[in-house]
Amino acid sequence: MLCFYLNKIFSLIITRMMKKIIGITMSSLDWFRLLSNYDELEHEYLIVVIGMVSLVTNFTNDVIALNLSCGMLRGTIDPNSTLFNLSHLQTLNLAFNNLTNSQLPREIRRLSNSLTHLNISYTGFIGRVPTDITILRKLVSLDLSRNHLKLEPHVFYYLLYNSTSLEELFLNKVNISSILPTYLNPSSMKSLHLSSTGLLRKLPNNIFHLPYLEELDLSYNYDLIGRFPKAYTNTSIPLKLLDLSYNNLSR
Repeated sequence: MLCFYLNKIFSLIITRMMKKIIGITMSSLDWFRLLSNYDELEHEYLIVVIGMVSLVTNFTNDVIALNLSCGMLRGTIDPNSTLFNLSHLQTLNLAFNNLTNSQLPREIRRLSNSLTHLNISYTGFIGRVPTDITILRKLVSLDLSRNHLKLEPHVFYYLLYNSTSLEELFLNKVNISSILPTYLNPSSMKSLHLSSTGLLRKLPNNIFHLPYLEELDLSYNYDLIGRFPKAYTNTSIPLKLLDLSYNNLSR
């Protein structure tokens, strides 16, 4: 019985804190249901929950990872949220939550000195991806997939050219509606997923010049035309996945 009430009190603390930190509404009942099954949660998630509690005691610099994927969150992201004051935050995962009609705030740039992993896939985000995303130069993994987002060509090009630490880029279902640039600089790129993004015209010949490329998904881009780059047959990249289905490329 004591554990029951402790968990209930803990869920109320978390509920109020989440509203203060991120500006997302989540009922104490939802949190209680989640925390009452704590034994089924991954160890990483429990560490994150403890990290959130540390915010109550003002140890904000200790929060380096915030993993709230599948966390039953709902509402919108407040641009003035203290989330963007977590100066040591390296990982932010909000995937698979109901944050419909949220926009990615420009304040994300305030995490530029620390953030390496950002995942907002399947959250219902809308609008344009702010140029400020390109300021996050330490990004290793970026996943914006399966939202109603628009990525302007110049932002897309910058991500492919100047993000020298980027290893994983997942933009499936993001509206890009542009050609792939002929310059692809990030030599660290391992996974590039651009399914259903509205890519246009021909593939650049140097698409396979990324030395560590393991996964390339260009499926469901019906306006991709022209011949498949011959350069592929002369490379020794460690490619494990190549999806070119549902486009108009020819051999």
